Order: sequence, then C-alpha cells, then structure tokens
Amino acid sequence: MFWPTTYWIESYWFTNYWGIWGPRITTYYADMTLGDDSNAGTLASPWQYAVGMSGYTGAGTLSAGDSMLLKKGETWREQLTVPSSGSAGSPITFGAYGGGDDPIIDGESTRDACLYGTDKDYITIDGLTVQGSNIGGVWNDRGDNWIIKNGTFSGNYVSILVRGHETEEEPVVGLEIYSNTSTAMDLRGTSSAKVHNNIFDFAVGGKAFGVQTHTGDNAGGGANSSGIKIYENDIPGFDGGGIILKYTTAAEVYRNHIHDGDGLGIAVNSYSTGAILTYNLIHDLTNNTGDTLFNGIDINIGSTGGFAYNNTIYKVHMNCFTLESDTVASDGWTVKNNIFDSSQNEDHSGIDASIYIDGGISTFTFDTNLVYISDAIVRGYATITDIAVWNATAGVGTDLEADPLFIDAANADFHLQDGSPCINRGVKVGLTQDYEGNPVIGGVVDIGAYDTTPAVRSRRRRRIL
Repeated sequence: MFWPTTYWIESYWFTNYWGIWGPRITTYYADMTLGDDSNAGTLASPWQYAVGMSGYTGAGTLSAGDSMLLKKGETWREQLTVPSSGSAGSPITFGAYGGGDDPIIDGESTRDACLYGTDKDYITIDGLTVQGSNIGGVWNDRGDNWIIKNGTFSGNYVSILVRGHETEEEPVVGLEIYSNTSTAMDLRGTSSAKVHNNIFDFAVGGKAFGVQTHTGDNAGGGANSSGIKIYENDIPGFDGGGIILKYTTAAEVYRNHIHDGDGLGIAVNSYSTGAILTYNLIHDLTNNTGDTLFNGIDINIGSTGGFAYNNTIYKVHMNCFTLESDTVASDGWTVKNNIFDSSQNEDHSGIDASIYIDGGISTFTFDTNLVYISDAIVRGYATITDIAVWNATAGVGTDLEADPLFIDAANADFHLQDGSPCINRGVKVGLTQDYEGNPVIGGVVDIGAYDTTPAVRSRRRRRIL
C-alpha cells in the first residue's frame, strides 16, 4: 500500500500522494535593512529587495502559488513590477511578515506606479502600504483575478488603477478590492469586479472621487465595464464624487456610506444602463471646488433602465435625486422607497428640490418615496410644490411629503423614530438586507436605508438600555 508523504517547504505543507513532486510552492522574504540579494531569500537569510523590484539583483523567480513577503517596518523606494502570473487556486502573493507597521513601497512622487503588472493573472496583494506614485499606486493593466486587500494607500494620484483592453472588447475579470484604507480607485474596463468594505481617506491626498468605473481607454473606447458590485464602503471627504459610473452596465451599488464631502454622492453617467442603487446612505454634501459637481444621486447622459430603492439622502448641495438628459435622455428609471430630505439643503431658493427631472426625460416610475422639502418637491421640466400634483404627474400616486423623523440627523443617526411615517409604508422590491445588513422580513418594508422591523426595534431598545 502507498502512503502519502508530507513535506515542509518554508511555510507550507506539501503532501505527495502519488510518489512524485508537484509544483514547488515557496515563500520568499525581503528585508531592506538586513537582507542581501545574494542570500537564499528565506526567513533566516532574506533578500534585500523583492523579486520584481528594480533594485533586485538576485536570481530568484516567482511561480504559481509562491509568496513574496516584505518585512514590516521597512521601506522600499522602488517600483515592483509583477514578473509572472499565478494560476487558479495558486496565486502569486505579495504580502508582509514580522511585527510593526506594514511595509512601505514608496514611489517618491517620481514613479508612475509603486506596484505594476501587465497581462499578469492571479495576483494577490495583501497588507502593504503603497504611497507616492504619480499615476497609480497599484496599477494593473489587463491582469485577471487580482485581489487587493488590507492595504494602506496615500499620496498617490489614484490609489488603484485597473485597465482592461484599450482597443478591444476584452475586460479584466475576477478583480476584488477590499478592506483597504484608500483614496481613489479607477476601474476601466472591468467585468464582475467587487469593491467592498474599504475606508476612503482623502486627507492623505489623491484624486477627487472614491470609486470610478469607465471603459478601457477612459474615453468610451475599448472594453466596457459591467456587472460591478460596489458595496459597504465608507467614503467621506472627497472633492468631486463618491461613486461614479461611466459606460458601465448592470452595476450594483449598495450599503455604501457617502458623506461629509464636496460634490455628488453617486453619479450614473455616460450610457451606464441597468444600474441598481440600494440602501445607500448619502448625507452632508456641499458642492465641489469648481461648483460643477453636486446632487445626492445624479443620473445623466443616456443612463437608462436603472433602479433606486431604499436610499436615504439628506442635506446635499442642490437636489437629492436627479434625472437629466444633457445629450441623451436617461429614461426608464424606477425609484421606490427612498427618503429625499432636502429640508436642510444649502439655500438655493428657486433652484433646488428633492427631485429634479429635466424636460428631456419622458419615462420614469416613482412609488412610495418620502420627500421633505424646504422649497420644492420637483424642479426641471416643471416646478411642483404640492404632493398631490406630483403624485398625479408621476402616475403611481403614492409618494409622501412629511418629516421622516430621524433619530438624530444632526449627528448622522438616520434610524427612524417610532412613529415615523416611513415605517411599514414601503413596497416590497425583492431586497433582503437593509443598510446595516439586518434582514428585511415580513409583508411590509420601511422607506429609507434602515428597515425598522420589530426585531430591529427590540435590538435598538436593548442597546439603549
């Protein structure tokens, strides 16, 4: 009988079931202070530079399943160019080891990228600090199945830049970006990417948006973006926009917190069709520096057939929700169960409203939304200040005008008080979790981002007690 043999290779167990060696999986180490590229690259004898760094003089290579770890507390003033691809189930990982602060790759404001890859697939970047690049801190051209996680990005023009093919309809697939502290992420020509649970910090510099999606060439050519999921991100402090979709189909944007910034909350722009915006919380926004970007949710330029459900929008510059046409109408939107509270919007008497619909829009559905106004319910193709007139115009006739009775909007607590007109007044739209991830259960739902089911109310009371 043949018995499998288990081997220890650096930091991985390898079990030989067939009596032959499979691919060798190795972990390599780099220590900027104590390492030397003539060493073996082991934990006890590390290299000075990582394989792929411009300063590396060793003979090491990286194969599928290998890890290249940088010592915490050290800084490399180099560009790391990904030298090879991993494979399905065996990515090449660039990560960290030891104790202290995460290792730093510093572009010193002289390099276009800190970590760069072209046509390299199955790459994982985990726990690195990336700073000081002129274009993209991590820059991936046409590489599929990248995971970028647990990183810290500062002082980059764009923290993460991903580009699909610029001339052919060939998007990047398998991208996931999560649990980073970051500035802007620019995704051009990606399919089914996931961007979630990131914290954006624009105090450390960077371009003026949170997440932007686009085509491969960033101008309407090459691979389009599609099927992207952007969720559970915290995006404050920008000067432009929180989330911007351009030339993107079937994006899902949900449970994001976009707040205390200058510009617009979510933009669906430039022929982005079929977007689904649900349970986002958008509040306390003013106009951007050039006074060109504003509104809570802004739909524009042929972005048709979208859905906006159960979002809460409060105290933004100009309008809570807009449907615009500019060059091509953005028709066919379905808008339900949202709170559009413009009562505390900056004073633009005669201009702002809870809802803006321009004269080029011909088809839309509004149902069971709550508006709370200081000036007008609707502006654009008409100025409407009476809810009955708006409901007759919208066709469904079930929008409400009332104070939503937030618990403490001034301190960003947008839970609903008991007795809020939003409770049990929404319509079911097939969603199963509210902004906090609580289950949406029962035959009725609430209006807004928080669903105050009996179970949630009970948990709230226990927290208060």
